[in-house]
Amino acid sequence: MAHKKDILFLLNNHITYTESHCAGDPKSSGLYNSVKFISKLLEKLGFDTEIRSVVTERDITDLLTIFEPRIVCIEAIWLDPEILTRLSDAYPDVSWIVRIHSNGPFLATEGTAIEWIRAYASTPGVFISANNAKMLSELKSVNERYQLLLPNYYPLHTVAPKPLFNQKKKHINIGCFGSIRVLKNTMVQAMAAIKMCNDQGLTLTFHINTERMETKARGEQILRNIRALFTNTEHKLVEHGWLDRKHFLNLVSTMDACMQVSLTETFNITAADAVLMNVPIVVSHEIDWLPSTAKANPTEINDIIDKLISSITRDTRAANRKSLDAYNEKAANRWKSGLIDVMDKKDVFNI
Repeated sequence: MAHKKDILFLLNNHITYTESHCAGDPKSSGLYNSVKFISKLLEKLGFDTEIRSVVTERDITDLLTIFEPRIVCIEAIWLDPEILTRLSDAYPDVSWIVRIHSNGPFLATEGTAIEWIRAYASTPGVFISANNAKMLSELKSVNERYQLLLPNYYPLHTVAPKPLFNQKKKHINIGCFGSIRVLKNTMVQAMAAIKMCNDQGLTLTFHINTERMETKARGEQILRNIRALFTNTEHKLVEHGWLDRKHFLNLVSTMDACMQVSLTETFNITAADAVLMNVPIVVSHEIDWLPSTAKANPTEINDIIDKLISSITRDTRAANRKSLDAYNEKAANRWKSGLIDVMDKKDVFNI
């Protein structure tokens, strides 16, 4: 018996590429959380949705039989274009959306990304989507048809108030969480945090995740260098495993400040986690939904230090939350209008 759904979100249960780092466990990934937030938003907007992880083409066809979706969202670039072509031919009443979650620099590390995007774009019934306006613009160099902007959405709720960093304290906890990747810029951020603490007479505990890395060899090289920064200093590096969402938010709440001064991003859920938990955050200009007061040049340590000092001495947390609220409102409107267009089988282009 079919349980008809408007939208079926598909994740790959065996993903190992850099977009999600959720090998074997999609529910522990930022990608899964991102999709879950969107699914809940769409349910509020009146769409029936379902999220499933799959491995094989047969898994997908089984779900199409069960749910008879009007739209299938392929989350990130993992489905072989030949399979998508077969599915599109076999299910002509279904609209397909391939949602890309990375900007150009990350896509450059994926050997088949551009080839597959071109192949998707030439498949009838397939729309190419980005979660960021900048990436959508970049996609015009790859294809001009059926483009959608479908942003992230991050639900905010009230959490317990948290005092700003006490200037009388001599110790500070700074979190720089996420996978270890070159473009995450973790080592430069660690350098900035150490220099700030040296200049301000503070001792630093710098918190990172070390369970998931870009590639084993490259990730280990980055981590080795980060560890070396803290060797024979009064500062401490704490390496956390990959936590489930509840425990991760609890960890974030214990930070005096967080950093996500990445070289490239499309949204960055970790930055939103800091905003949710009332923790000051410093980011790069790539995270466009935050105000300029939170943004530093990722290649200028002194600028990162200035913004870090400002984040713990001036309370800009309400402004950060207001910016995320405004982003969410626009995202909800964009999803509603975009999905209606897809269901109507209109040609959709960037505004």
